[in-house]
Amino acid sequence: MRTGRGLLLSLNGDGDGDGNGAGAGALCATVEPWSDRVVFVAGPPEAGGPLPAGQALLVRPDGYVAWAGPRPDGLPEALIRWFGFPADAG
Repeated sequence: MRTGRGLLLSLNGDGDGDGNGAGAGALCATVEPWSDRVVFVAGPPEAGGPLPAGQALLVRPDGYVAWAGPRPDGLPEALIRWFGFPADAG
């Protein structure tokens, strides 16, 4: 968070999804156009942790959660709202 960039945290490890979530690959592909402003991190869920497996969080640089979900539905809109248009959008 010290870099002033956002964070997309996927708790689906590096898998392709388990039927309940999109998988890290789909989330990574969605956030790629914002990679100059948002860091993508994938990790396995902790047993007994506060979030279920397959969830993802988009965290603003100030630490607030801007978006959460198991699939990238609505993620591009949240990225545009909080981080501007993608780098390749001109």
